[in-house]
Amino acid sequence: NARISYNGRRLSASVAALWGDKFARTHNLATHDHVYQQADLRCDLNVTYKIDNHWSAYLDWRNFTNEDDDRRIFSRTGGFYTSGMVVNLGVRANF
Repeated sequence: NARISYNGRRLSASVAALWGDKFARTHNLATHDHVYQQADLRCDLNVTYKIDNHWSAYLDWRNFTNEDDDRRIFSRTGGFYTSGMVVNLGVRANF
């Protein structure tokens, strides 16, 4: 995991990266098939702008590289899932 952050007077931002190496998810004892999760890199972005003492606007962008879940049984594709990216945009009140 790695994160780079900036905190200014009005603007704060961070970019985070999560690396997941290839690993075995399941093992079938009868056939000895292994289902592997393929290696991936997922990145997130967070930006907050302080409008005044009570209000701030934010952007949370999860999985902005749009990385998929790729699961393999030996070298064959055992499952391919698209979790997609999630973007949240909003205003926060602090009283």
